[in-house]
Amino acid sequence: GTYDPVYDGCGNWPFNVAYASEHGLGGYVERFSSLADVERLVARGIPVIASIKVAPGELEGTPYKSTDGHLLVVRGFTEAGDVIVNEPDGEPGAIRRVYERDQFAHVWQHGSRGAVYVIAPPADLPAPQS
Repeated sequence: GTYDPVYDGCGNWPFNVAYASEHGLGGYVERFSSLADVERLVARGIPVIASIKVAPGELEGTPYKSTDGHLLVVRGFTEAGDVIVNEPDGEPGAIRRVYERDQFAHVWQHGSRGAVYVIAPPADLPAPQS
């Protein structure tokens, strides 16, 4: 449903948002400057899909050594502020991961400059920040 024949893949951000809209959801692509922006949405019950780029040793606890681009769902934060995600590369039963806040912020900001998808039911979808 999100295949882009020009790109020859499924990494087209607008196509992915359009696909979500075909299933009754609203959404947009945004760049956030900090995890505080993500925390505000998660506190409202809206998970955020973040794009990260990881070099070896940059993000402890990943199921991969490195990636040039990877999407995961930020679903919460610990009391200490670390990032709780749904990690699609995790094995069954190990999808939920907790990543150290500073490490996650680094691979997110340096990898995609804070790119996220914000997707939710239209009634719950906040206006874009930018």
